Amino acid sequence: MKNLPQRLYELTQWLIHDHTLIDIGCDHGWLPIHSLRNGWVSAAIAVDRAIAPIQLAAKHGKDVVGLKVILSDGLDDVDVPMDSVISMAGMGG
Repeated sequence: MKNLPQRLYELTQWLIHDHTLIDIGCDHGWLPIHSLRNGWVSAAIAVDRAIAPIQLAAKHGKDVVGLKVILSDGLDDVDVPMDSVISMAGMGG
């Protein structure tokens, strides 16, 4: 598995173990995947508005327990659990 880039690793310092990470603009899914694999969160939702990043996140996280991948423009189609931490840290186009 690819190492988590430093800019994304810095975000993990804000995560709460028993919470759900919602990563808006997930791109490849590395933040939610690493966060689950390392036990930094109990669940994670990878969200993107484009199909290609969603497919990548699903492919990279196919064996990761607790990962959901959702095609949505921001939080439009996401049921946000009360115990959520939301990341909107994409680099943008």
